[in-house]
Amino acid sequence: MTEFHEEYRIPPTECLKKMKLFYWKETVRGREKMEIKLNHRVVAAVISLRMNGQEISRTTDSGNICIVQLQEDNENLIELAAMVPSDLSWTEIKKNAILSYNVF
Repeated sequence: MTEFHEEYRIPPTECLKKMKLFYWKETVRGREKMEIKLNHRVVAAVISLRMNGQEISRTTDSGNICIVQLQEDNENLIELAAMVPSDLSWTEIKKNAILSYNVF
Protein backbone atom coordinates (compact mmCIF):
# COMPACT_ATOMS: atom_id res chain seq x y z
CA MET A 1 0.00 0.00 0.00
CA THR A 2 1.34 3.43 -0.93
CA GLU A 3 1.50 6.05 1.80
CA PHE A 4 0.77 9.69 1.13
CA HIS A 5 3.64 12.04 1.93
CA GLU A 6 3.06 15.78 2.16
CA GLU A 7 6.27 16.58 0.24
CA TYR A 8 4.84 14.92 -2.90
CA ARG A 9 1.78 17.15 -2.90
CA ILE A 10 1.75 19.74 -5.70
CA PRO A 11 0.87 23.23 -4.43
CA PRO A 12 -2.43 24.55 -5.90
CA THR A 13 -0.74 27.43 -7.77
CA GLU A 14 1.73 25.07 -9.42
CA CYS A 15 -1.07 22.63 -10.26
CA LEU A 16 -2.96 25.42 -12.04
CA LYS A 17 0.14 26.13 -14.14
CA LYS A 18 0.35 22.48 -15.22
CA MET A 19 -3.35 21.78 -15.75
CA LYS A 20 -6.35 23.52 -17.27
CA LEU A 21 -10.06 22.87 -17.33
CA PHE A 22 -11.71 21.21 -20.34
CA TYR A 23 -15.47 21.47 -20.80
CA TRP A 24 -17.49 19.24 -23.16
CA LYS A 25 -21.22 19.13 -23.74
CA GLU A 26 -23.40 17.02 -25.98
CA THR A 27 -27.13 16.57 -26.37
CA VAL A 28 -28.16 12.94 -26.79
CA ARG A 29 -31.50 11.23 -27.12
CA GLY A 30 -31.89 8.80 -24.24
CA ARG A 31 -32.36 5.10 -24.33
CA GLU A 32 -30.95 3.27 -21.34
CA LYS A 33 -27.31 4.18 -20.91
CA MET A 34 -24.40 6.13 -22.36
CA GLU A 35 -20.73 5.27 -22.43
CA ILE A 36 -18.02 7.91 -22.83
CA LYS A 37 -14.55 6.71 -23.79
CA LEU A 38 -11.85 9.08 -22.51
CA ASN A 39 -8.23 9.27 -23.58
CA HIS A 40 -6.53 8.89 -20.19
CA ARG A 41 -3.23 10.15 -21.60
CA VAL A 42 -4.98 13.51 -22.06
CA VAL A 43 -7.64 13.58 -19.32
CA ALA A 44 -6.02 13.58 -15.88
CA ALA A 45 -9.23 13.71 -13.83
CA VAL A 46 -12.98 14.12 -14.31
CA ILE A 47 -14.11 17.03 -12.15
CA SER A 48 -17.85 17.04 -12.86
CA LEU A 49 -20.40 15.11 -14.86
CA ARG A 50 -23.89 16.59 -15.24
CA MET A 51 -27.06 15.59 -17.02
CA ASN A 52 -29.68 18.28 -17.64
CA GLY A 53 -27.94 20.58 -15.14
CA GLN A 54 -27.82 18.04 -12.28
CA GLU A 55 -24.67 16.35 -11.00
CA ILE A 56 -25.04 12.60 -11.61
CA SER A 57 -23.38 9.46 -10.34
CA ARG A 58 -21.32 7.44 -12.73
CA THR A 59 -19.53 4.14 -12.93
CA THR A 60 -16.37 3.28 -14.78
CA ASP A 61 -15.90 0.19 -16.89
CA SER A 62 -12.42 -0.40 -18.35
CA GLY A 63 -11.68 3.30 -17.93
CA ASN A 64 -14.86 4.37 -19.71
CA ILE A 65 -17.55 6.44 -18.00
CA CYS A 66 -20.95 4.76 -17.93
CA ILE A 67 -24.14 6.78 -17.34
CA VAL A 68 -27.18 4.63 -16.61
CA GLN A 69 -29.70 7.35 -15.74
CA LEU A 70 -30.65 8.62 -19.20
CA GLN A 71 -34.23 9.80 -19.49
CA GLU A 72 -35.77 7.65 -22.19
CA ASP A 73 -37.28 9.36 -25.23
CA ASN A 74 -36.07 12.78 -24.04
CA GLU A 75 -33.10 14.87 -25.02
CA ASN A 76 -30.39 14.74 -22.36
CA LEU A 77 -27.76 17.47 -22.09
CA ILE A 78 -24.53 15.84 -20.92
CA GLU A 79 -21.81 18.15 -19.55
CA LEU A 80 -18.34 16.96 -18.59
CA ALA A 81 -15.58 19.01 -16.92
CA ALA A 82 -12.10 17.51 -16.73
CA MET A 83 -8.52 18.52 -16.00
CA VAL A 84 -6.05 18.29 -18.88
CA PRO A 85 -2.35 19.26 -19.24
CA SER A 86 -1.91 22.98 -19.88
CA ASP A 87 0.77 22.46 -22.53
CA LEU A 88 -1.78 20.98 -24.99
CA SER A 89 -3.51 23.32 -27.42
CA TRP A 90 -7.31 23.57 -27.36
CA THR A 91 -7.41 21.88 -30.78
CA GLU A 92 -5.41 18.91 -29.49
CA ILE A 93 -7.62 18.64 -26.42
CA LYS A 94 -10.85 18.85 -28.39
CA LYS A 95 -9.66 16.19 -30.86
CA ASN A 96 -8.07 13.83 -28.33
CA ALA A 97 -9.77 14.08 -24.92
CA ILE A 98 -13.05 12.32 -25.80
CA LEU A 99 -12.29 9.36 -28.04
CA SER A 100 -15.94 8.39 -28.58
CA TYR A 101 -19.33 8.05 -26.98
CA ASN A 102 -22.16 5.59 -27.52
CA VAL A 103 -25.80 5.62 -26.45
CA PHE A 104 -27.40 2.21 -25.90
